[in-house]
Amino acid sequence: MKQIFAYVGRFVNPIAALASILSLVVIFFASKPAAYAAAAFIVIAVLFLVYKLCIVLDRFVKNTHPDEFLNHSLFIRYSTTDRYNIEFEVFKHIQCKRMFQTEYPYKFKWSGSKQPLISSSMQIVDNSITSSGQDSYDSVILRFREPLYYNDTAVVHFKANLDDRDLASATHLETKISYKTSVIHFRAELLYKNGKKIKPAVLERKKIESTLSTHYEPVLEVPFIGKSYQHHLITPEIGYFYRLRWDR
Repeated sequence: MKQIFAYVGRFVNPIAALASILSLVVIFFASKPAAYAAAAFIVIAVLFLVYKLCIVLDRFVKNTHPDEFLNHSLFIRYSTTDRYNIEFEVFKHIQCKRMFQTEYPYKFKWSGSKQPLISSSMQIVDNSITSSGQDSYDSVILRFREPLYYNDTAVVHFKANLDDRDLASATHLETKISYKTSVIHFRAELLYKNGKKIKPAVLERKKIESTLSTHYEPVLEVPFIGKSYQHHLITPEIGYFYRLRWDR
């Protein structure tokens, strides 16, 4: 903060000195043109000061927080009654780390062959982009109904209705942890499954910088209870992809 005040002071001090001189001019030469000129200068100086202050604060915030948002918690839900029609839903509790934000870019990867139908109950869906690359992500812009300011928190909601009639999609939920997150809740509802002996799902992870897409290490097994796999992952280690994988 000292650096910010020192930087801003380089602009404030000259403006304050000039404003004082103009005040003296107006006192001794109290004419309307002089008063108007002094007032105009002060207004312009204040606007310039505010502009410079915003630039400095924005630069400081970006240097302090490289990411635009922090994710405090994450809820990921996968639900299907027949294996073919899937409802995928994500809730994120986020915190804004910019001076001003109007949108949240959300990246996802749908491995099925048919286009997802995307919606949100909390944001306005805009500019959905589908990627054809195997290792790249699809993306969508979720616009806030009201702007977020620095340190404001919000819940981001993403929903996709998925058609998987050809059973081409992979059966897992995955997320990347690149900074501190309090909890991830995985929930896979497989309402079509019957029977008592159903294999557990596997929670596994791999390093973000791993060059091998299949290089996952198992963390634990998650039993199938109440027609769903569920697990709370508390304070996951930073620098990993985590995924919950199950058999169709």
